[in-house]
Amino acid sequence: MHSLLSKISYDQEQNYEKMKLLPCALESCDCAYCQNYISNFNALPNELITLLETIGIDVKKPSEIMQLDKIKAGHQYLAIYHFIGSCPGRAEPLIHITENYTLYLTTEEMDFVPETFPDEVVQIMVEIMLPGEIKDKE
Repeated sequence: MHSLLSKISYDQEQNYEKMKLLPCALESCDCAYCQNYISNFNALPNELITLLETIGIDVKKPSEIMQLDKIKAGHQYLAIYHFIGSCPGRAEPLIHITENYTLYLTTEEMDFVPETFPDEVVQIMVEIMLPGEIKDKE
């Protein structure tokens, strides 16, 4: 299994239960950037989806989606997710870099934590390049 999982602790069942209470990103924002991210869920690497699901995170329920940059290859996004767990012994963010995405895990200076989550929470920020033509609604 993924080497990152050995560096964190998590409660998959409790995370699944908390995820059920959150709105799907499709329901929470209709801006063009979020809709492009959502329309590209099928372009997310299987390894990333498996990792998030193993922790108990529903990939379709990020706490926040931000477009960081637009280049010829597509749109660079930062999607923020949260899970109940910890990164034992870590004062600095845990960074995991792959060819297709970068993960930043932190328990400090977190944003957009759902109100239904307890204090022991880890924030995962997924930085990824996705395709798509963004057209603002008129």
